Amino acid sequence: MLRGVVADMQHASGADIVSIFLYEEATHTYYAPFATGQPQESLLDSLTDMREQLARYLTDAEQGKVPDELGVHQYGSTVWLTVTRQRLIARNAPSEIDSTFIRRYQVQSTIGLPLLAGDRLLGLVYLNYRNQEKAPDDSALAELERRATAAAMVVQAVLAGAERTALEGLARLTGTVRAAVRRIREPGVPDNAHLNMLRHVIEKRHPAVGILSIREAIRANQRVRELEALAVDLLARGEWTSYAVGTRPTFEAGVKQPAQQAIGTKS
Repeated sequence: MLRGVVADMQHASGADIVSIFLYEEATHTYYAPFATGQPQESLLDSLTDMREQLARYLTDAEQGKVPDELGVHQYGSTVWLTVTRQRLIARNAPSEIDSTFIRRYQVQSTIGLPLLAGDRLLGLVYLNYRNQEKAPDDSALAELERRATAAAMVVQAVLAGAERTALEGLARLTGTVRAAVRRIREPGVPDNAHLNMLRHVIEKRHPAVGILSIREAIRANQRVRELEALAVDLLARGEWTSYAVGTRPTFEAGVKQPAQQAIGTKS
């Protein structure tokens, strides 16, 4: 979905670098970045900077230190867009923004657009140009804003669908979740990796984002099942050592345990 939004915005804007960051208002969190024209791994650094800038703004806001007229230079362009929810037009980006990103990628002009669905801010889109002459005029900007509004509707629909899917999935896993909230290594309760991750997802109460964690958890649980099968095989061959719950097995000094047996007796 995000790939399609970025591709559409790049085609319509002619920007050299287009990036999108989704935003969760309830937790003040930027997430799910995607971009074209810059390495995807660099987006993680951008997320870190954005979160730190927003955290600094929120702290100052609680203490009444935020200026009446918020400027880009005070907390960065992302915070400015998030708070004002207005379009950002920096035709001379090195002077008006002067961030590490602007210098690193030799950006000359930047357009920032909020993704708004009614009063809800769903994310931000950045259009960056290395040549000021390629930056859109007022007429082209109006079209880009229209496309940003349409993109926000798509994002909202996808998030709503993902949340419904996650909630339905969690409802089917009610029995499994009950086991997940019990103590780890409690006698009679298997240590399933996906249970721990499901519990984390549920406590966070963000199923739309958590569905991705569930999928990763299920894949991780496959390895747990493989280890369980290996344990059964070791027990069948008698390659095991008994020990009390809460302790670790002890072996006679100087006796070398087979590699497979060592695996089977780990707690």
